[in-house]
Amino acid sequence: CGIKSLDGIGLLSACPLRVLNVGRNTGICKIPDELSKLRETLEEFWCDDCQIEGPLPSSILELKNLRVLQMSNNKLTSVPDDIDLLFELRNLCLDRNEITQVPESMKSLCQLESLMLRNNKLEVLPDGVPGSTMSRLKMLCISSNRLKTLPQSLSECTSLETLHANSNRLTLIPIGIADHLTKLKRINLSNNQLDFLDSSFWDRFGRPDEITGRCDQDDKCVVYVGQNPLEEQFHGTSTQHPSTSDVGSQEIKAS
Repeated sequence: CGIKSLDGIGLLSACPLRVLNVGRNTGICKIPDELSKLRETLEEFWCDDCQIEGPLPSSILELKNLRVLQMSNNKLTSVPDDIDLLFELRNLCLDRNEITQVPESMKSLCQLESLMLRNNKLEVLPDGVPGSTMSRLKMLCISSNRLKTLPQSLSECTSLETLHANSNRLTLIPIGIADHLTKLKRINLSNNQLDFLDSSFWDRFGRPDEITGRCDQDDKCVVYVGQNPLEEQFHGTSTQHPSTSDVGSQEIKAS
């Protein structure tokens, strides 16, 4: 649209505005404080592909009825501790930013169904993000970050259906994912540094295909674990292919 500024956006408070989409306007580099004037009615705010820099703007946190927040492909660097003020939030997408950390308070977003943090600079997720308090979360997308581990609380997020954690630096995943996350329909752990997974993982999902890295044993869940050192566990030339029970008898390094 060629919009370069959101100055004057507060005037829209005179209308019962539920959805505001200002995405794909690269001239927008600031969210004005007056956005908070839309707090009574605004439920969806779309601001993808702009030039917003720094922390997530504080005026957004005053939008108490917000259910959808889409701010992918900006230059955001952090998420404030009081993100939990957005207690009605269902979908949060902050893909393709420069975020280095998210706060533990995010675990209080109890209504959240989709959390998308792909292509950022995350090195760690706080305990509880996700976890048992995020009881409606169905989709977690954290691929293309710098994560080395995932919080053990992930195995307590029993509502989860989709987990994309590919293209990180994972050497460990939480114990109990296969046993406790029974609603999972899709897992992508490919292109990490995993060299071992616990026996319950293989018991449920089966061994990976040598070419695709796909595990097909659970017909209700698609699993990808290719491009990890653990492939040598099954397809290396120096070792025989272990049975599932053989995997379980070895020391667990990652689960």
